[in-house]
Amino acid sequence: MNKIMNSSKKIKAALVDDSHAFCEAMQFYFNIVDEINLVVFNNAADFLNDYEHHSPDILLLDLFMPGIDGMTLLQELKKKNANLYIIIISGHADKHTAYKVKKMGANEFLSKPFNIDCLVEKIFSIFKSG
Repeated sequence: MNKIMNSSKKIKAALVDDSHAFCEAMQFYFNIVDEINLVVFNNAADFLNDYEHHSPDILLLDLFMPGIDGMTLLQELKKKNANLYIIIISGHADKHTAYKVKKMGANEFLSKPFNIDCLVEKIFSIFKSG
């Protein structure tokens, strides 16, 4: 289900990925995108602790992380908020994994590396103003 974005409201996005370099690059890029506020978490546990406070509109989620992995977090989040838009991002997944996470409730699947401009355009299209 797509949400309608009020033109004066920033899109609240969260990124959960254990790669510090990837998170820094994403944060750097999203700092120049005025319409999206990105909050970065390097593990699923920190995200879960802050989930209620941050309540993102969209989640960019890595699959393979130490501790709570992306699939486990996906299952937990779908129990809490079925409307949360989740884009899985992974550099180590195959077509079977992509199919599996979509069946589990992920809305999109992107393989790393991906074109970040396309990701931003995708986010804008999801939250287009009505």
